[in-house]
Amino acid sequence: MTPTAIGRIVGEHDTRVWRVLEHYVDEARARANFSEVAAAGDDETAREKGHVYLALFADLVLARVMFVTEGKNHETVARFKEDLVSHGGDPLKVKDFSLDMSKAFIKGIGEQFGNARITFDKSFLHCVSGLNGYRSGCGMGQLLPCRELESSIQRDSGLPRDEGSDPPDATKAETKDERGLAAVE
Repeated sequence: MTPTAIGRIVGEHDTRVWRVLEHYVDEARARANFSEVAAAGDDETAREKGHVYLALFADLVLARVMFVTEGKNHETVARFKEDLVSHGGDPLKVKDFSLDMSKAFIKGIGEQFGNARITFDKSFLHCVSGLNGYRSGCGMGQLLPCRELESSIQRDSGLPRDEGSDPPDATKAETKDERGLAAVE
């Protein structure tokens, strides 16, 4: 619900609702402690027409929003890192980062969170059509060019290559087709 809608319901002007919201958000942010953050996630959304974006960073363990900023480039990750540190967080403790496949965010995480392993947002992987020409639609159980995709992302991002194999996921069965592509069922 927007502050304007809240203002109509409670009989106040939306500027007063915004002031109250700002007060309590500022108060909560002043007390925020990010010292235990080990897994973070990022997503962005358009704030308005004309490619004006907001990036949101969240603690994936405690399911809380930590930071919101304008932008959709690698510098937004640098701003998040500054905020994380200002609230007692340690970028070296962040071991996992979940995001969509934005090259800008991959670059930013590689630069700012060198110890973090990147996990791509499952909904993004399953709903991007035409990924490397291997998929034409959206949905579970479709072929994913896992090794080729991983290699190209590692190469493009400059992130270190993990030579070990990923731990098996007991909740998913993976099979390979004749081209060696993994299909998640």
